[in-house]
Amino acid sequence: MRRLPPHQGRVVEVTANYGRYRLLIGPEYSMRECRRRRMPMHSRPIALEGTIDHLVIDGERVSPMPDRATVARQLVGTVVIHGVTVHLYDVIGDGEQWQGDPGHRDRLEIAETINLAGACGEGQLARWCSNGRLATETYRIIQQDILRALRAIV
Repeated sequence: MRRLPPHQGRVVEVTANYGRYRLLIGPEYSMRECRRRRMPMHSRPIALEGTIDHLVIDGERVSPMPDRATVARQLVGTVVIHGVTVHLYDVIGDGEQWQGDPGHRDRLEIAETINLAGACGEGQLARWCSNGRLATETYRIIQQDILRALRAIV
């Protein structure tokens, strides 16, 4: 993206292992705006839209697939989420310091949940949705998924 002129944006569509995503890369912030926001020069906002097929919450861990131990215990104590539609906005665009957008443009829309953790799982899912942890973990998973897909084609 360094070769992209400062006043241009780009739309990148990626079909990766766990989902399908669209990255909307905006024009660079001005030097004044970068200083005001205390972000690196040449930063660009990135909006991430798409769907991730499923997520698994197991204890304090969110992953796109259950691990072998979770499968061996037949997913007991987990919450399985199907059909997550994401609308996430990374103001700086570096992906490392993403904490969600203060303008509340971030949204996760969940099509279906299978709760095998009882009331504990229901409460944890509600807390993680409200405090932004599920969005943060989802962003991290999608970021790794996109990078893995891009490395495969380069």
